[in-house]
Amino acid sequence: MSGFVFNFRKQFVPAVEAGVKLQTIRGYRKDGRVPQPGDELHLFTGMRTNTCRKLGIRQATSCLRVYMDFETPSERIVVIDGERLGILEADEFARADGFDNAKQMIEWFATTYKETDSFSGFCVRWDNKEAQL
Repeated sequence: MSGFVFNFRKQFVPAVEAGVKLQTIRGYRKDGRVPQPGDELHLFTGMRTNTCRKLGIRQATSCLRVYMDFETPSERIVVIDGERLGILEADEFARADGFDNAKQMIEWFATTYKETDSFSGFCVRWDNKEAQL
């Protein structure tokens, strides 16, 4: 079992703390490692600042491959583990990650990753129980 550290932007902190946001979408690491079920997830906000704060330790329950197409955000192209989600499924997936809908999520990723026309990464999920160390 290994551990992973995730830093959350301020906009997502209330949902993580409330136990509403139980997943995070991230780009692939340079070493190619992704969380596996059972891995410890150390959740923080404000890392590398004086306001760094630990949000908790959770245990990964699953990790899914994620692809989003930015060229036409209105089409809401979201692919999870090779399966393209329908609009309602994409909206549900986006809400689980702290967005109002898939269009908003895709626009956020397009702005954040503006040097490319798509996003490939992973979505790690956890339950709301504090991991036992």
